[in-house]
Amino acid sequence: MTRRNVVESILTVLDPYLERVAKDWAAQPDHDRYPTLPLTPAGNVNASAIVRALGLDQHDVQHFHRKEELRNPVNVIASVQGVPGIKSHFQQDEAYAGARIMIGRNAKEISDLRRNLSEREAVISSLRAENARLKARLDLFERTGVLFRVGRSE
Repeated sequence: MTRRNVVESILTVLDPYLERVAKDWAAQPDHDRYPTLPLTPAGNVNASAIVRALGLDQHDVQHFHRKEELRNPVNVIASVQGVPGIKSHFQQDEAYAGARIMIGRNAKEISDLRRNLSEREAVISSLRAENARLKARLDLFERTGVLFRVGRSE
């Protein structure tokens, strides 16, 4: 069983589609042109809609994001029509990798800060308890004038 050449099989249907899209663009009056490529709600080229229009399997969308040979012809027409083209998932993955590294560093730092905070809260709690004991002793001394020695068991 031979594997299909994905790029060639998609280009055979993509090229006529892009010619038709370019022709439809050129047929519009200059003062009232709108993009003839399918767009996402964000205004980018919609690779999924192109795959549906070509009658391809929906899984083929990934090839438009991963393979320049498929992405570039679409993006050339997108730039002519003044819309953002299809983005590369590889470039996004690199950006996300950097973000993941930063998030990992931040998570470690946050963990360290939480541990330090809990240690500090424990120290503050013990100091408050000692402060309360000392205030009680001072209050007793001020009321009675008697100083009690309290031994520490350490």
